[in-house]
Amino acid sequence: MRYSQPPTVSILLLAYQQADLVRRSVEACLAQEGGPYEIILSDDASTDGTFDVIQDAVRGYQGRHHLAVRQNRVNLGIGRHYNELVALAKGTLLVTAAADDIPVKDRVRQLEAAWQATGGQADLIASHVFDLDHQGEVHGLIEVDDLSRWSEAADWIRQQPYVIGAGHAFTKRLMHRFGPFNADVPFEDQILGFRAIASGGAITVPRPLVYYRRGGTSRCPNFHNAAAMFRWKQRQSERELAVMRQLLADARKV
Repeated sequence: MRYSQPPTVSILLLAYQQADLVRRSVEACLAQEGGPYEIILSDDASTDGTFDVIQDAVRGYQGRHHLAVRQNRVNLGIGRHYNELVALAKGTLLVTAAADDIPVKDRVRQLEAAWQATGGQADLIASHVFDLDHQGEVHGLIEVDDLSRWSEAADWIRQQPYVIGAGHAFTKRLMHRFGPFNADVPFEDQILGFRAIASGGAITVPRPLVYYRRGGTSRCPNFHNAAAMFRWKQRQSERELAVMRQLLADARKV
């Protein structure tokens, strides 16, 4: 995409194997108030038709936002997928969206306003979320911690804040400062929180701005035998270790 001037905000939607849910998320991104924003809709080589649904959802779009639709040639996983989109994004503030979540119509405008109220100093802006199950039923509100209470890396080390990555926006300079995620990083919320608290700071908008769908790869499934349970626990341990390795690398940079 070519711009007369670079957008302030880029919305990055990451999709993988979510053909049954991605349409509503795409439509909610396109309907965001404010802007114009850059919107990058990216599928991580899904095999269930997710990319076809995305393409169908944007067909004929004539709105004010700048739209790009793409698909990875091979599955990259969360860490490398994030790295790809951060490198492509032109915005100063990056708002992430998961393909199974639904942002409220003024989510991006609220996050951008909160960021600008800090003079653009904060490197991460979080928000509360609505608790949404797989069937689309809302089960109330999930509140995250007030990140302004964490002012330096030592605060994070004493107590990790409760955050939900689905509600995050972060600056592109934060990723430039610390570098790309390791390839095996399976989720980014605590990593981005640490990076922001250790550098420009983080804040929380005390409003729910996303309908956050329960589940995902961290949810404990029902097991039919001990071997299946062992494999799942081993995989979860490997995921936690990957995050710890990234946090240690980032801490060394601090």
